[in-house]
Amino acid sequence: AVIGRASPVQLVIMALCQSLFYAFNKVVIVLGLLAAEDVGGSMTIHMFGAYFGLAVSYVLGPPKATSASNADPNSVSDVLALIGTTLLWVYWPSFVGATETGVPLNENVCVMHTVLALLGSTGASFYM
Repeated sequence: AVIGRASPVQLVIMALCQSLFYAFNKVVIVLGLLAAEDVGGSMTIHMFGAYFGLAVSYVLGPPKATSASNADPNSVSDVLALIGTTLLWVYWPSFVGATETGVPLNENVCVMHTVLALLGSTGASFYM
């Protein structure tokens, strides 16, 4: 987590660098060198965000002080997490599949791959 460890100036510099690095990553590496088909852009943005966040957290170093004041779950946060997860499960496959409207078979493949990814990530999170 970067919030609380970086100053506002560092956050602005990080946002500018993130925009430039993301554009370079998508245009040159993903679409250019790898020639990857990324329907909806979900693979590109999420993988870049994950690795960029890890790199920034590594550069900033360990947190100065630990604070667990807002880490305790309560019934409101649990219900909101359940509602958000349910909405993502219901609407995300159609959101990704709607961007591939050229061929009906591609829409079905996109939806199927998205559901399989959701099932795999859910199974992995329960396994861990």
